[in-house]
Amino acid sequence: MPAHVTLILDEAYNELTPDPAATKAGLETLPGATNFVYVKVPDADRLQKALKAQNILIRGSYGPEWTRWSRVSCGKLEDVARYAQALPTLVRA
Repeated sequence: MPAHVTLILDEAYNELTPDPAATKAGLETLPGATNFVYVKVPDADRLQKALKAQNILIRGSYGPEWTRWSRVSCGKLEDVARYAQALPTLVRA
């Protein structure tokens, strides 16, 4: 793949990872260096169900202490783009 195409894809992916998508939606994230990010939302289980209704799969809460934290893995660019597009609307619903 030509270097300029790789650079464009890298820039697009960096823009569409869950962390910037959450930040643009006004949500807090936990720092990390993994293939997933924790996003603070009003209700992780409700968000999971709303995203699932749109064929977007993420984890729900991790028990009573983590009901406001949603774990979102980085996936295919088009999947993350769908998540990034749906997130702002669903967390305010």
